[in-house]
Amino acid sequence: NSGVLDYDGHSTLYISDLGGFGRALHSVDQEVNFDLTPRVSSFKQGINVLTLSTFCRNMKVIPDHIKIDVDGLEHRIVEGNAEILSKAKTVIIEIQNLKEHLLAVDIMLSLGFKLDREQVRAAMRPSGLFKDAAEHLFYK
Repeated sequence: NSGVLDYDGHSTLYISDLGGFGRALHSVDQEVNFDLTPRVSSFKQGINVLTLSTFCRNMKVIPDHIKIDVDGLEHRIVEGNAEILSKAKTVIIEIQNLKEHLLAVDIMLSLGFKLDREQVRAAMRPSGLFKDAAEHLFYK
């Protein structure tokens, strides 16, 4: 078991809550909420982390389609894994309305991906905890 991040090594998994099925909002390497604000986690444990490049090399695969939804650290996945991301046909990323995430959009576009802004508008959450978050489907 490993987490994907922007480096190979060891880190900390910050677990927000152990109750309930399908709960998320955990983080790796930074003790932050999905909006990158600091938080205090209920539980912590060690975790191995690796880049997508390392994972793909070890598994001898080059993925055609990639989904990134890591509750806040999406920008680090994009920034540290451009080599493998650039080889994919499609990449879908949950993007928050944060400067770091918007820079990740720019990186994806610089890798030759296209983005349908209407698709983003249709996916955008109009209210609630994840207001203005949306899945961005990048394609070639």
